[in-house]
Parts: sequence; C-alpha cells; structure tokens
Amino acid sequence: MNNKNKILQPNNLIIVGKFGSPYSIKGWINFFSFTEKPKNIFYYKPWFIKQKNIWKPIPIENWKIFKKKIIIKLDEINDRNKAALFTNIKIFVDCNNFTKLNNEYYWKDLIGCKVTTLTKHDIGIVKDIIETNSNDVLIIKTNIKNYKKKDILIPFLKKIIIKIDIDLKLITIDWDINLLKYN
Repeated sequence: MNNKNKILQPNNLIIVGKFGSPYSIKGWINFFSFTEKPKNIFYYKPWFIKQKNIWKPIPIENWKIFKKKIIIKLDEINDRNKAALFTNIKIFVDCNNFTKLNNEYYWKDLIGCKVTTLTKHDIGIVKDIIETNSNDVLIIKTNIKNYKKKDILIPFLKKIIIKIDIDLKLITIDWDINLLKYN
C-alpha cells in the first residue's frame, strides 16, 4: 500500500457548522457557525465533510463577514452550481485538535455526564444541550422511577449547576427531586 495516498481519518468528530445556499455566481457559500462566537470556527482546522461514507478534508480559500453573515469560498469551487452541491452539508472537526482548557470545558465534554442532586439523588445522563435566548439548557435522559417523561430539562444557571467534574463525568445540581418524582 502506498502511504502517500493514505488519508488519515479523523477519530473524534464534532459538528461545528454547516454550509448554506450559494452566495454568488463565483462559488461563495453562506455559512452557519455553531461555535459560541461564530468567527472562532476558523481556529478549528482542518474541517471535514462526509461524502459517500468517506471523510474528506475541506480546504477554505477565503472567508468574510458580509451583512453580519459569514460567507466562505472553498478551494476549486468557482461557480454557483458547484457551490450548491454543498448546501446543508455539515462541517466537522476533530476534537483532539481543540486547545486543552484549564478549569473550563467545552459543551461536548458535558454530553454523557452523570447528573446528581446535592442530596446525591441520581437524575440521569446529559444527552444534549440546547441554546435559548435566556440561558442554555441541559437535556437529561432520566432514570427516575415513576417519572413519566424520558427527558428532564435543567437550566444551565450558576444557581442550579453547583459543580462540574469533567474527569469524573459528574455534574451536581441544586434541584428538588420531589419536583420530578410524579410528573
């Protein structure tokens, strides 16, 4: 096997954005960043897309902000028709390339964490996080007996989220378990 032709496959991917519709006849594409600060997406490289079950790096030729939106020019995409082929394609990066944080964490680090109350009641496991205008919300797959719903929504607020231990994959919350038992 020729090692020159071997493409290294990313192993720990996370979605960071997606392409929108074509922007111009010269191949520019509207782009939606899912990072907290949209421009920060350009610090995370290389970008990958999945086409026909194969991960491919996607080189960026240029980008700019136009009317408060990000538009991107990809290498070798020089017309609107080629740009249209990328509409709604998601962009991934390898998490192993993220900067290591001290006493901080990425949202992706919270997925899979066990959630317990201050009184050591097990609430469940974080399965997702959603953004709202007022605050972020943890979606917790619950394992509470007699609780009719599969998921619990917990606001991500300092007065509720007491402690996050990424190493132990544990989040401690200040929440009254009696509010959840029979809903």
